[in-house]
Amino acid sequence: METGRIILPPLPLRLPENKPETFHFVLGAQDAEMDEIEIVLQEMKMRYSFATREGTRVTPRTCYEADPIPLEKGVMVVCVECEPREFLGDGLHRLVDHHRELDFGFGKPPADFWEASSLGQIYALLKKKDPSEMHLVIAARDHCRFDAEKGLCPGVTPAQIKWLGHAHLAQELKVPLVTLHGAIRRMRRIIHASPKMQMGRQTIADLRHVHVPHIYSLPHMAIYEALAEMGRAALILTKNKLTDPAPKAVLVGSLKAETVRHFMEVWAPAQGLLEIYGCEVRGYAGGYYTTPLYAQATAA
Repeated sequence: METGRIILPPLPLRLPENKPETFHFVLGAQDAEMDEIEIVLQEMKMRYSFATREGTRVTPRTCYEADPIPLEKGVMVVCVECEPREFLGDGLHRLVDHHRELDFGFGKPPADFWEASSLGQIYALLKKKDPSEMHLVIAARDHCRFDAEKGLCPGVTPAQIKWLGHAHLAQELKVPLVTLHGAIRRMRRIIHASPKMQMGRQTIADLRHVHVPHIYSLPHMAIYEALAEMGRAALILTKNKLTDPAPKAVLVGSLKAETVRHFMEVWAPAQGLLEIYGCEVRGYAGGYYTTPLYAQATAA
């Protein structure tokens, strides 16, 4: 049982006034939503830093085993999608997240995407109102990408999710929009021609043969967009960063809750994967290969 975690509640706590010296935000692994959170903090002149592991910014795998974070008297340390191995000293701390079972945003349905998302929780914490159209789109895409494409997120349309999302994604990838669209079209063809596999009772595309260098790469993003357009799901292999010794298996796309459950409880353990994770409501799952296990699997 996890202890010592302070979860953001649905209504604001009685906290210190949101002056710059009152909060210290510690940001987890980089992604599109985290980049926007950083911009919000800069605009509001909030103090922030990045969570590290052995001095390097954390990845999705290391973000909950970050280096110790010192606490200061009179300062609220807010860990955004990260948590240190320990907090040093006396002081207040709380978490903003939606990835683990005790997180306020975990398992919340598409209808509650804004308050569940880390970006929405930051807005609530800082009593910031009137999110921009792009912030709503980014939060919906992060919390429930494939449900958002189906129009299940109030306040944003599938067209906004797709076209505004593509514009922001191309900017994040630092590629022209036409390059992103070309990659998505190519990935649609690959998905259509790829072998199928059963994950429980759902038939999905087996994309383990497709080279996806890391989670910030163009192929990785193109797979997500292509699957959303096609209403399909797939199993892929990728890495959090290029230097990782072995990849992780990731289940993505329009997934049934029972498919996510089957991956986590049956398929992934049978493959010997470690640190298995997932969320049935948000529709994703994954697990990590060890280097020897991956070598064995690719040789078979």
